[in-house]
Amino acid sequence: MSGKSLILPRMLKYLKSREFWLTLLGLVVLAGLIFAVVFYWFLPSYTRHGESVIVPEVTEVSLDEAIGILEEKDLRHEVADSIFISNLPPGSVISQDPSGMSKVKPGRRIYLTVNKLVPPKVRIPEIYNVSTYQAKLLLEGAGLKIKRIEYIPDEFKNLVRYGEFEGKRVKPGDTLPKFSELVLYAGRGLGSQRVGIPDLVGLPYQEAISNLHRVGLNVGPIRFNPEAPEPVGTVIRQNPSYIPGDSTNLGTSMTLFIAGPEPEDPIEYMDFEGDGEGEEEENENENEEDNDRSVRSVPAPRSVPSDTSSDSE
Repeated sequence: MSGKSLILPRMLKYLKSREFWLTLLGLVVLAGLIFAVVFYWFLPSYTRHGESVIVPEVTEVSLDEAIGILEEKDLRHEVADSIFISNLPPGSVISQDPSGMSKVKPGRRIYLTVNKLVPPKVRIPEIYNVSTYQAKLLLEGAGLKIKRIEYIPDEFKNLVRYGEFEGKRVKPGDTLPKFSELVLYAGRGLGSQRVGIPDLVGLPYQEAISNLHRVGLNVGPIRFNPEAPEPVGTVIRQNPSYIPGDSTNLGTSMTLFIAGPEPEDPIEYMDFEGDGEGEEEENENENEEDNDRSVRSVPAPRSVPSDTSSDSE
């Protein structure tokens, strides 16, 4: 008990001693020095306190040029996103954050949104055998445009028959760069001009199509007959039938009967010469001997009349 009773007096004596106060003073001075170094030298140096640069405007310039401009101002960059805008150059900067003329510290990261180098692909919607107005709405909804509309002899007025992109025939389901412009071909009614009906029986399908192109007639429904003895793909009958000296209106559609079974993809089988859609069924009572055969009807493409006239929408 006597040993413990001596601790308190000794502690009180030390707290009153010069050694204690000198130690306490040394700790206070050391803490002050640490505070001064951290807050008045290290942190200002680390955070570059009091320094700032003006963010340059780098929108609507190429990404490489924007990077060079930012690096000259001791700024970093990061591509945060990329989108496609048709009226801006590919690879150009669309927007930046922080914006131009903002004050930031040197070394600040500037986030850039860049215009894509290649536009995204979109599919052509089902625009054939619909009105030109409806086709326009469908194309705009898909991110495509109409360059112009040309009218051709056809019994269905203002109905889109087929389309072209850069001079090549396209069909629904094909993919094109977004914002591409298509030329649409629509019917203007049957022409008053009369043209001779070509004899297509016995010809391969593609040759028959070429002959129709040549005289300005269109292709109507295509019917396949798997029981026909002729080679597959041969035209075995046509309607209107060929009669020497007989003629029909320019733009008239002709039904073709083809030897062979119906293909799984008629459009691909026919090498797509037109709109890929069928027309009205014609008189089923004609040539009744063919009704006993296994004949199936599939959509058919249309040909390009030889004397098209151009009209812009």
